[in-house]
Amino acid sequence: LNNNEPDWTRSPVETTGPSFYAENLKWRDDISVLPRESFYTYNWDDAPLPNHRLSFGEHLWAHSWWTDAQIAKAKTPVVPIESCKYKSVIKRLIKPYAIRLMNSLRRFSSLGKPTVREFQSYMRTDEILIKTIHGHSIVADGMDLSITPELVFNGYYEFAEEEFLKKVLRGGDWFVDVGANIGSFSLLAAQEVGSFGRVFSFEPNPRPYSLLSKSLVLNWVHERVIQRLCAVGNNNANVELTFSKSSLGGGQVSSIDIDNSTFSNSIKRFDDVVKVNALCVRLDDEFPVDLPIKILKIDVEGYESFVLKGATRLLKAQCFDNIMLKMVKEVAGSQWKGILTEVRNIISFGYKVCTLDNGGSLIYHETLDAALRTNSGRTLVLTASPK
Repeated sequence: LNNNEPDWTRSPVETTGPSFYAENLKWRDDISVLPRESFYTYNWDDAPLPNHRLSFGEHLWAHSWWTDAQIAKAKTPVVPIESCKYKSVIKRLIKPYAIRLMNSLRRFSSLGKPTVREFQSYMRTDEILIKTIHGHSIVADGMDLSITPELVFNGYYEFAEEEFLKKVLRGGDWFVDVGANIGSFSLLAAQEVGSFGRVFSFEPNPRPYSLLSKSLVLNWVHERVIQRLCAVGNNNANVELTFSKSSLGGGQVSSIDIDNSTFSNSIKRFDDVVKVNALCVRLDDEFPVDLPIKILKIDVEGYESFVLKGATRLLKAQCFDNIMLKMVKEVAGSQWKGILTEVRNIISFGYKVCTLDNGGSLIYHETLDAALRTNSGRTLVLTASPK
């Protein structure tokens, strides 16, 4: 500001407000941008909400403390907070129907998912560029037989989970992606959280990690995504990652034995198996301060219980508003019981257990067993209950 006098005829948003900060802090490595809800529970056009359980303070929007008489005497137009409240109510009533309309325009089928794209084949080359139904593009490995075909033919990877992200994430939120792979969720989250939001992407496999790096630059969201080339578990150590170049979606940390799993049975069929060493970190160490994190997504091929054990402090403090956890017995193999134990621990910390419908909306269940019996998808969502 000292070196560049603002044009004071412009909006304060641009001169000394959010737009100014977003532009000047974009590439600063010495600045940590906290989650919006640390200080901003609601936006200016939202109805006032109680502070988040982990908020440090509350920003009072301009004139929100004024009485009706003060607003009436103001020389410049002031939007009463009650008007914001009504606008918020209307917005929340209309938004679900607007989303459904947009989804219909994206060629919905009777199952609530977009229909398969018109082309049925592609060249399996080293790298291919795919346009998703969500608007962003993604660089994928053309030789991969796990994630790439779904992205090419459908334009999405896991539709219900992706729609859930779009329903929940708002500007300024944090999203933690454990097992990011080529970034189907990290890229979508980066699109949703905006310039003041942050995405933390953990991936130990150097191949998809490199592809995600390119996608971030391609979509101009690399300033808001923190990439970590490492695994996540319950201790800080070096681990060995085993994967096939033909199936990048199935890499598995081999420091433990996961018998009778999808990975252990399918890896035998590939002749391009690779083993690499990777650093393993704990989420409790990566996030040493209790902050409001909107979503934690975990998809680590049977290693989920170890990730959760390494985040005990964060889970007890209910730092994660939502936990998206891949729950497939065949994938978990011999680690299934351990994952169930950790999920029950999380429920004891005050989390509710949910599944997702085809459109990405939450379905609440009384018990974990009930959720597992009715879960037609592959993801369990645990939501924090107010303390």
